[in-house]
Amino acid sequence: MLKEIKISITPEQEFFLKQFAELHYEGSPENLATVNAFHVVEERVQSLPNQKPYFKPVAFFFIRKQAEKYIESQSHNLENPRVFTYSSGYGNNGEFNHFRQLLLAIGEKLNKQSESI
Repeated sequence: MLKEIKISITPEQEFFLKQFAELHYEGSPENLATVNAFHVVEERVQSLPNQKPYFKPVAFFFIRKQAEKYIESQSHNLENPRVFTYSSGYGNNGEFNHFRQLLLAIGEKLNKQSESI
């Protein structure tokens, strides 16, 4: 049984929820063929001369386009950044997937409300 609740959100939250639902629905190309995608801005790090470089996480996003905007706005602070898309995994029934699905559902409802106005 579904429980209905009433919440208040800021205009910024509404914007991101709508954008998230519009871009990252199940099967969206923005998910880069992953299930329950999340996007991480990573920075290439060369720790010591004899060690292989690696990528360290810098910032986390539900919306890939926001990760790309972050790189643009923070390019002066980042060295060799990239956006890497991870999946929470097919068998992961933990809290991440539940919250991601909740955010998508809220965004979908907001988008439907906007269409009917």
